[in-house]
Amino acid sequence: MKKVLFAVFAGAVLLAACSTATKTTQPINNEYTGTFAGVVPCADCAGINTELTLNPDSTYQLRETYLKDAPQTFSSKGKWMQSDDQSVTLKDSKTKTKNYYAFNGKDELKKLDMQGKPIDSDFNYTLKRKTQDFNFVQGKVWQLSQVQNAAGQITFDSSKLNKEFFNDIYTIQFDNGRASGKGSPNRYNAPYTLGGGNNMTFQPAAATLMLGIREPEGLNEHGFFQLLSKVYGWDIIKNQLVLYTVNDNNEKQIMIFGEFDYR
Repeated sequence: MKKVLFAVFAGAVLLAACSTATKTTQPINNEYTGTFAGVVPCADCAGINTELTLNPDSTYQLRETYLKDAPQTFSSKGKWMQSDDQSVTLKDSKTKTKNYYAFNGKDELKKLDMQGKPIDSDFNYTLKRKTQDFNFVQGKVWQLSQVQNAAGQITFDSSKLNKEFFNDIYTIQFDNGRASGKGSPNRYNAPYTLGGGNNMTFQPAAATLMLGIREPEGLNEHGFFQLLSKVYGWDIIKNQLVLYTVNDNNEKQIMIFGEFDYR
């Protein structure tokens, strides 16, 4: 009995140390992240249905659908930067072209011209924030499918693991302020807090302390717990749960979770 209590206590101390580690300084734009949508004017169509997502890791996704008889959709992604005057610069990762927007409060973005200046028009160029509902996340078990670094390189891919040994590892579920799940092989739980702009932080966690026979390739259990302890934001992208975090070197990382498949 004493050995079991010691194992649980040791696991709790280990994760508490992880979660209290120094976090990287977050960019000033953290509270402005999210998805903004609207229909902006178009010279030769009924309008451009626009959806722009500003991620906490300073990446963005832009989707524009030209409303014609045969609608055309164009998607781009890249990095975004915010200036002191609340304007936002998008730089396409492929074409290197730039687009400009400006915040009106925290819930509206207004499209600017190609020089980053206000558009002189009576038409509406405003995108409004779409509210992400965390209820979509709760009540489900999520399993880590990939970890990517800021350059988009995949450092962990669950599809390459041996399912005989690693079928049910690296899961997480959320229930009224407490997250729980399974590492590899230990069970854990930790309180979490949601903030504005899709911010999220975890408090010290507790876990069992069993020894695994094998370690998953690309991400061991300690690394998984470290990434969770430094999470600073969340989002839902294409029905996947995305957690934004940093590694031990304060380099930005993206944890992508899909709904857990019990089969």
